[in-house]
Amino acid sequence: MGLISYNHAEGETDNFVFNKVLDGTYWWNLGSTDQGYDYANSKTGYSENSLMSYAMRANYTYKERYMFTGTIRWDGSSRFSSGNRWGAFPSAAVAWRLSEEPFMQKA
Repeated sequence: MGLISYNHAEGETDNFVFNKVLDGTYWWNLGSTDQGYDYANSKTGYSENSLMSYAMRANYTYKERYMFTGTIRWDGSSRFSSGNRWGAFPSAAVAWRLSEEPFMQKA
């Protein structure tokens, strides 16, 4: 099994602070507030991040009783530190189908 995945996201944030907004003041006329616009507490922001992933899985069954699975996934992310953008995440599993053993069969 193989997998390739890519995700890219962008976002903008705005937070504006106005003091002493008068009754009847609408969002398009906030400059008419008593104290006006508070630049010190207002913030804007932009974020962008990307994620690319690859994964591979191999399954092996021996005598219909013993199962082995190995998986590895590689993720590359702009959120990881600049000197280490990629990470590998391996996993393994072993299973035993006890019901297929000769000593478990009915006589």
